[in-house]
Amino acid sequence: MLIGILGTTTAARDGATVNLGARKTRTLLAALALTPGRPVPVDRIVDTLWGVAPPVSARATVHTYVADLRRSLEPGRIRRSPATVVVTEELGYSLTLPREAFDSCRFEDAVASAGQVLAARLDLSRPVADPADGGEITAVIETLDTALGLWRGQAYADLGDIDTAVAERTRLDELRLAAGIGLSVGRLALGDHVAAAADLDRMTAEHPLHEQIWMLRALALVRSGRQADALAVIRTLRRTLSDQLGIDPNAAVGRLQQAILDQDPGLMFDSRRTGNPAAIPVSPPPPIGRVPHEQAGHPGLIGRDTEFTVLTAGLDGAQAGHPQLVVISGEAGSGKSRLVRELGRAAGSRGFAVLTGRAHRSGGSPDLWPWLPVREGLGRINGEDTGAAEPAVDTTDRFRTWARARLDVEAAAARRPVLILLEDLQWADPATHELLTHLVEHLHIGRVMLVLIHRDSSADLGPELAEALARAHATRVELRGLDEQAVGALATAVAGRAFTSAEVGHLHRRTHGNPGYVTELSRAPEPVTTALPTSVVDLVRRRIAELPPATGALLLCASVIDHTFDLDLLAFAAGLDLDRTLELLEPARRTGVLLDGRHDQFSFSHVLVWEAVLASVDQVARTRWHAAVARGIEEVGGLRTRDQCVALAHHYLQAGYPFAAEGWRAVERAAAVIAVLTGDGAEAGLLADALELQRQDRTASDRERYDLLIRRSAACRAAQDTDGAIACRQEAGMLARRMAEAAVPLGTVVSDN
Repeated sequence: MLIGILGTTTAARDGATVNLGARKTRTLLAALALTPGRPVPVDRIVDTLWGVAPPVSARATVHTYVADLRRSLEPGRIRRSPATVVVTEELGYSLTLPREAFDSCRFEDAVASAGQVLAARLDLSRPVADPADGGEITAVIETLDTALGLWRGQAYADLGDIDTAVAERTRLDELRLAAGIGLSVGRLALGDHVAAAADLDRMTAEHPLHEQIWMLRALALVRSGRQADALAVIRTLRRTLSDQLGIDPNAAVGRLQQAILDQDPGLMFDSRRTGNPAAIPVSPPPPIGRVPHEQAGHPGLIGRDTEFTVLTAGLDGAQAGHPQLVVISGEAGSGKSRLVRELGRAAGSRGFAVLTGRAHRSGGSPDLWPWLPVREGLGRINGEDTGAAEPAVDTTDRFRTWARARLDVEAAAARRPVLILLEDLQWADPATHELLTHLVEHLHIGRVMLVLIHRDSSADLGPELAEALARAHATRVELRGLDEQAVGALATAVAGRAFTSAEVGHLHRRTHGNPGYVTELSRAPEPVTTALPTSVVDLVRRRIAELPPATGALLLCASVIDHTFDLDLLAFAAGLDLDRTLELLEPARRTGVLLDGRHDQFSFSHVLVWEAVLASVDQVARTRWHAAVARGIEEVGGLRTRDQCVALAHHYLQAGYPFAAEGWRAVERAAAVIAVLTGDGAEAGLLADALELQRQDRTASDRERYDLLIRRSAACRAAQDTDGAIACRQEAGMLARRMAEAAVPLGTVVSDN
């Protein structure tokens, strides 16, 4: 017997497909396969098959589906004899089969065994197999290839988006990715660089934030004799991480890039070690102006037609001999780099030389680092020997350096049109800002277009450069979030399927139209309900880990408050004074994790960054901080608004049982405030929250419960919620009788009616 869940649910016996009948029978089998050997309660099966609105006969219908499934899986079973596959348990049903009867378990075991061999036999960062290990590595490749062939679609496809299925699906997807990486590592170890490069090209398109895949792709290109393309791949990775998440790659990426530049022989494949000689094609270096093409299958510009039209109009002006100054700004993930790459392609097709430079977030770069590659490109256009040219920076005479840069640009522009793209200038050094200020003020002739790209704030460019750009009337292109129509088009292009208007609306609200985050969520099996992709969570966590530990801990506390939070409330919850709180938040603000708001408010730079930080808070700390925030809402600012009252109830509900005693009393006070502030039934809602917390308080007396029920009954009547009022009075009546038996005096007589 083989149960298949790596796609739509299937079953096979002795190599023949088993007819499972109706879809709900398949769904039932998938639900049982989710926890093989363990009983699945009938109530959970009902929820899985029908959701929140099951029919009255649901439980009886489950028994019918179980009988159908048993007939399919055990056709030879004697009538009324005990079932051996779908077994009746005290709480429900279980699927009793050995581990190897599930394709998911076969896949998982194959990946685990292959991973152990690869880790034991190879340097996974620079894999080359020893001759004695060649046969074993070949067997690993065959094992992984066969295991990946078990996949027929989305795992547990028949279970939709129920929580347990989504969690298991995510785990299996991670294993599938690991299998793909292992397959490429094995092929690289045996010298099959071309096949590995093709697979890794596809994988970087599907997982653009996974650094290990990019590094292996660069290695495969180096070993194929394509050093320039390998360096372009690493530059693309840097752009992707910076543009989407505002971070630099890890140190291993930098070491690989330097090894490629140094032509480190340790990167190369030695066919003598494996006895598997490989023909290595050699590609010519790219010409000036070549912009690397994006990964196959990745959508192009969507929702940026207006911005692109403005930029191509700038190319027209530059080609006509009128220098163009353009500033492109936007948050991480807004699509700055993608827009710039499309501009570079358009310029290259018109005969422009496209020269690019980029500032790096990490410190230690020499002065004018973004300008150095531009300087080299200008030298090639002007026919200079750039290796022997005088330094780009004359530390003894800054004015001479600035004048030389302007003359280089003008001389190159006299030979051919030039497009200069300088990215991530929010991290540029002061010398670069000074040079660009000089160019902006003095570049008046020539076929040149200078494009400066940075994050949101104009302060990123420094006051002098910002002022010079304003005086020169530079064209400004601000990338805001995409509208719903563009979000839908982008999601469809990424996922390869149409999205409903409700799904598009949810994606738009969750991502604020940020193209980077729309892309990442659209790749998920269930974009609307999925948790954050692991790649996004890991990268945000790494970004937080780079901050001082005390700052990182304070951000965890801040995430519990909300996406936007008040400074004084955070200080109270964290037990700090205001000055210390501001001091600790400064590194997060400076690196773009937090944004300044008004009236001592801060917000996380994006809602998905907030979600990723909140996901990093362990349950114990989260419970404690929710209670501290709830106390702060009442004690710091007082309960003066509806939002404050609702937030207090939310935080106490999240704090749960350990703080239930103080929680229900505080929420009851908030209900009294909201009754005065509004007349829309909000009081009844808060009193329902108070009752929920009171149920968790073992110290609450019957009399306290009784009083709270009577009060909510009155609030329900005021809100014209008759059913709610009756339910409260019925429970209060039961308590009244119990207290009467115990001779507890009552101030109100309650009727069950």
